[in-house]
Amino acid sequence: MRNILTALTLSLTTILPLRAQDSVKVVPQSPQLEDVLHVLEIMDVHLYNFDLTAFLDDTYEVRLYIDEYEAGKERKRLRTQSFGKNIRTLKDYPEQDWTTLRDIYNLPEGTMEWIFLSTLRSSIHQLNDSTARFTISNPGRSRYSSNLKLKPIAEYNRYAYNVRPFKLKPAVKGAETVSVPLLLYGSSWLDTRYNVIRFCGEKEIDPEMQATILQHLPHYYVIGIVLKKVQEE
Repeated sequence: MRNILTALTLSLTTILPLRAQDSVKVVPQSPQLEDVLHVLEIMDVHLYNFDLTAFLDDTYEVRLYIDEYEAGKERKRLRTQSFGKNIRTLKDYPEQDWTTLRDIYNLPEGTMEWIFLSTLRSSIHQLNDSTARFTISNPGRSRYSSNLKLKPIAEYNRYAYNVRPFKLKPAVKGAETVSVPLLLYGSSWLDTRYNVIRFCGEKEIDPEMQATILQHLPHYYVIGIVLKKVQEE
């Protein structure tokens, strides 16, 4: 009997560690940046940043535009807003203000120019059923916001909008004028064949406006910038 108990004890001692090693469990993880962005998108908050440092070899005036497109109607330019020049110079200001400006922008004595705009940060979020808010900023310098009126999907009388970025193609270095569409904000549509609401198609929009998805959108906005080279005096 003693031998049997000893054998059982040894068997259990051998089996239990194996079962422990074969077990599995869920391991907690800390949220990452992509998780935060995912939650924001669920809340209809969309963030996009744009790097303009490639244009700093020349001085450009940077101007925002917002165009509205609606099926069966001509394009309408709703808004334009200048961010000013990407490179500023003391010569743009009265000489009596130069000392103050050097203090504000930390300009060493003898320096006449400074970088004023190299990044744009933007967001689109839905305020309510019929209105979205677009905001774009030159961080630490200026900010501009505009309300975007939304239109319901007629057959359902409900609103469903989404964002698609444009493909950002290279421009000719030193070009006089560069027009860059940045974002499309558009309404879903009713697929009458299957009686479902869709917003599907290209993940990035062709800047030449040849994307197939544009054939279906009943209403959308295109948000972009125009960079116009400033001629040296």
